[in-house]
Amino acid sequence: MNPGSIYNLRLPSIEYLCYFFIQLFYCAIVLLIFGLLLSLIVSDIKALMPVGMTIMFILFMVIGVFVQYSSLPKIIRTISSYIPVKYLANDFYYIWIGQAKWNMPFFKCNTIWLIFLCLICYIIYRRKNNVTKIFN
Repeated sequence: MNPGSIYNLRLPSIEYLCYFFIQLFYCAIVLLIFGLLLSLIVSDIKALMPVGMTIMFILFMVIGVFVQYSSLPKIIRTISSYIPVKYLANDFYYIWIGQAKWNMPFFKCNTIWLIFLCLICYIIYRRKNNVTKIFN
């Protein structure tokens, strides 16, 4: 049985599949660091999951998961262009179908978020643990 015959799925070539997964994992790193930031801010474990789920639901609304992205108001689309997951949900399709290898707006946005989140996590961690020296 052809794996592409299920739901008319067409798998990209190995080259484009690699490009897709590299960018997918790069986005996942930023999401994991965002989760770390949430865990540093919200100390109660019982409250952490609802906070994370609420943020995820709001992000899904803003990036067009529940409606067609083009039908969102322009201001919402502008805001969502600063959220790395927007590219994952809407623009990585072009990598999958072989029309693009790299999504440069995604790389720029994701890199900015990566640097920003790492910096904020570092600052919060140092303040919470009263760390004064880098090496003890």
